[in-house]
Amino acid sequence: MKKKFAFCLALLMSAAALTSCGLIKSSQSSKSKGISESSVVHKTSSGEDFQRGVIENNTYSSKFSGFVLTAPEGWTFSSEEELLRIMNISQDLTYKNDELTKKLLSLVAIYDAMITNNSTGSNIIIAYENLAKEVPNPGEYTINEYISAMETRFSSDLTSTHTKLSQEDVDLAGMTFTKDTYLVSRSSGDDLTQIYYFQKIDNFIYMILVTTTNPAEIPDIESHFSAL
Repeated sequence: MKKKFAFCLALLMSAAALTSCGLIKSSQSSKSKGISESSVVHKTSSGEDFQRGVIENNTYSSKFSGFVLTAPEGWTFSSEEELLRIMNISQDLTYKNDELTKKLLSLVAIYDAMITNNSTGSNIIIAYENLAKEVPNPGEYTINEYISAMETRFSSDLTSTHTKLSQEDVDLAGMTFTKDTYLVSRSSGDDLTQIYYFQKIDNFIYMILVTTTNPAEIPDIESHFSAL
């Protein structure tokens, strides 16, 4: 049991580490490229205020992205405390507090939900990357540019090798996503499949990342997403 738990945790953390591509790492580099340290993105182009999704009754729903994820049988969502800890946010900030929203919008990577298959260790991460904190003209920045930067980061990873298997536009719950699939060979000897679903929402890259040792379960995972 301990070995299985450690394996699940390793899968979860390896996926989490890949969510933020870190296009611009330091505040100094941001300033040098003309990015305002006080820049805050609040709304989508349709006027929807930024807000993280809500998890209730083992279902994730997001007004901001328009998505719902109902947990497959045997899957468990990470707690709000765990997500805040990953983002290095003090847990004394309340979930719907304006102060928390302001803190989230100061980050590059914002984790919205994480869910794990308790039997296999497969997991799903739903996150936003705040382009306003990374690039001078976030409105003009494309998904393909983001993917290129991500793959550059992959090439510098000494603990694993990413082999791109495919890239395609797919329909997920009635919305179009760019879907990238990679085989990840880790130095520990584990082979994983990682599937990224990308969509640009205003100045955010909205990302759904699935990590699994069994690619055959992907269609079933996709079937649990629906439109809000």
